[in-house]
Amino acid sequence: MTTPDDFPQTRALYSLEAEQAVLGGLLLDNNAVDRINGLEPAHFYRDDHREVFGAIYRLVVANRPADIVTVFEMLQSQGKAERVGGLGYLTELAHRTPSTANIARYAESVRERALLRETLAVARKVQEMVETPGPMKGPEILDRAQGMLAKLAQIGVRKEPKMLRELLAEFCDTVDARAHGSGEMAIRTGLEPMDKALNGGLRRGNLVIVAGRPSMGKTALTTDIGLNIASSHSVLLLSMEMSDQEIVARAVANRGGPSLAKLLGQLDPGDTAAWQRFTQSVQHVDGLNFAVDDSPALTLLEVRMKAKAHQRKHGLDMLIVDYLGLMTGGEEKMRTQQIGAYSRGLKALAKELNVPVVALVLTAV
Repeated sequence: MTTPDDFPQTRALYSLEAEQAVLGGLLLDNNAVDRINGLEPAHFYRDDHREVFGAIYRLVVANRPADIVTVFEMLQSQGKAERVGGLGYLTELAHRTPSTANIARYAESVRERALLRETLAVARKVQEMVETPGPMKGPEILDRAQGMLAKLAQIGVRKEPKMLRELLAEFCDTVDARAHGSGEMAIRTGLEPMDKALNGGLRRGNLVIVAGRPSMGKTALTTDIGLNIASSHSVLLLSMEMSDQEIVARAVANRGGPSLAKLLGQLDPGDTAAWQRFTQSVQHVDGLNFAVDDSPALTLLEVRMKAKAHQRKHGLDMLIVDYLGLMTGGEEKMRTQQIGAYSRGLKALAKELNVPVVALVLTAV
């Protein structure tokens, strides 16, 4: 986490009043800790406030009273009492806060400014990496930046538990809406056995891994699914293995055109039937909402940027990544660890974009 010395005294980056109100409120009512939603010492801008909050939190967790005297005694036992202003400042904190009525809002203000400071710190680190001569190339810097930005999510507001009866009410509403055709339905793949295995089709926010040995038809399968879905939904394929022209050839062959071998080879000029099938298939493919990007060795950050840009410009209902083994990272890692990291990143992306993500994985022969 950052420290006050890392930033100029810009009030936009911290709120003295909000930090004091949170600490004062906790000193007045220890039960108010339940309303600060995951606030941590590192979220505070001032070092003395971090120490005071840490002392209050440790006392509360130990089921001991955290008041002016007990907090002072704990800090004194650690040799930190004078550093935070002693008993006088603790008394001032409590007296400055008339009640705990707005402590949740004050805590949110402290968290929000902590996020701003960390975002600025990451921006500075990225700028330093860009400006410092060295072996790091653009893709590696992007990958590092993506990793640092992902950690900022920890500062955000945490989801709170819901009682099963609350979740059940939401679930019943969803089932009823689907039954009457107004709820969000699974996206059917067009392949009955797969739709059955997936309980109706692909679900928004889910990651589906298609794994198999080389030449087992993974790309053909996912392309077929994408084409089926693209007749009524927007699909984006990030193809790091095949060129966009190879994907087009597969699409034309898949939709009733001549065989893939003929399309990639030479179509007989005199084969009238083949040319007729070709024309009909091209017309069909032309009407599909299916986009292809054949950029090689994409990082997680690049995948995320491309998917979000496509969703913003054209809408997005399904993302296909072909394949995980060809995505690149900033550092060399064990293959299983690398794929695991990419899978977690893609799962998070699926939830963020609210679309199903289908990723291909090459398994050992």
